Amino acid sequence: MIKRNGLIDILRFVFAIFILFYHGFFIVEYNVPLGQSITTFFFLINGFFIKGVRVKYSNTPLFKSILLFLKDRLVKMGWPLLVGFIAALIGAYFNHFSNGIIRYLWFIQWILLFDIIYIVLTKFFDEKTIKIIAIIIVVIGTIMFSVWEYYYNCKGSSTPPNELIGVIFIPTGYLLSFMKPISKKYQGLLYALVFISLFGSAYLIFTTDTLLNRYLLFTAQTLCFISAINIYAKSNKTTSLLANMSLPIYVLQPLLLLIKDIFSIKEYRQIIIILK
Repeated sequence: MIKRNGLIDILRFVFAIFILFYHGFFIVEYNVPLGQSITTFFFLINGFFIKGVRVKYSNTPLFKSILLFLKDRLVKMGWPLLVGFIAALIGAYFNHFSNGIIRYLWFIQWILLFDIIYIVLTKFFDEKTIKIIAIIIVVIGTIMFSVWEYYYNCKGSSTPPNELIGVIFIPTGYLLSFMKPISKKYQGLLYALVFISLFGSAYLIFTTDTLLNRYLLFTAQTLCFISAINIYAKSNKTTSLLANMSLPIYVLQPLLLLIKDIFSIKEYRQIIIILK
């Protein structure tokens, strides 16, 4: 079983704040393609710890395992997910469903889907076979993303879907969980790589979108994650608290967007006038 890492806990909180900033609470304009890339770190985390799902539900029949998993995960997400979902529904209604219903909660449904897929795979295949399947998925996903990016940048087509990033980086995180630990004597170098990658990610998030910038952002977050999982940082109450705050920060974004939209959408202004 992989032990909890205090540095990963802190980075979860930091990248959740990055997402909050990027989705428009403190800036006026942002680039959707770069915005999609910020979730890379969270996809890597989900894939890295996904083996815990196998341990927890290994002795339970398939269908029951899926039901128990969904129950446990949704209960764990708790009230922030409920409030975020309700806010997303209200916001979608007043935006005439132009951004869909889920809006920024797509990440949640995607990691749940991959966890369920992993549960299904564990009932039929051993870990070695699942690793091969993961490698194939990463290769195919990377090719699809690269081709889509080419047509987006050169032909003016639509941007690659958010889900394609998950297809690449959740299995990547899973494969990294089998990586042999880097020696403790390189601890200082690993810390340096974490901070360089972290500040590099922060800079790239707010720059003009180019194909190079997107791949640099993917690389920076992956490098940050690889370095962090090899740093021997114990988790404590503070780091656990920060980690536990990252999910509410993420899923409550629709509520914050709803508050923000109140001051910019005609229908909201009419409601405020009626209430007055």
